[in-house]
Amino acid sequence: MSNVYDDLHSVGFSCPIGAMLFEYLEPGVFECHFLFIPGSGGKDIKGYARAMADALFTNHGASVIKGFPPRDNRAVRALGVALGFVKVSGPDKIDGFGRICGTYELRA
Repeated sequence: MSNVYDDLHSVGFSCPIGAMLFEYLEPGVFECHFLFIPGSGGKDIKGYARAMADALFTNHGASVIKGFPPRDNRAVRALGVALGFVKVSGPDKIDGFGRICGTYELRA
């Protein structure tokens, strides 16, 4: 993820309880990274995350937001599903920490 900061197409949003980083992958497609303070509260996180995703679709030309949550991170997967992300078929990927990650998408 180190090159995400060098790509001027990537977008970040912050709020009082954290942030979301949307890494540019290709025109209209971004990868989502949740960065919320543990214990912030699910309802507040969901509201802020929904507003940030909506802003990406509305103001930055996104048509698809991808997520690759680790299989063992139930909280991240639950937040994604609560926002409308759906699991898509295809091979799982291994992240930089060696964790198995599924593929989820949220479409505009």
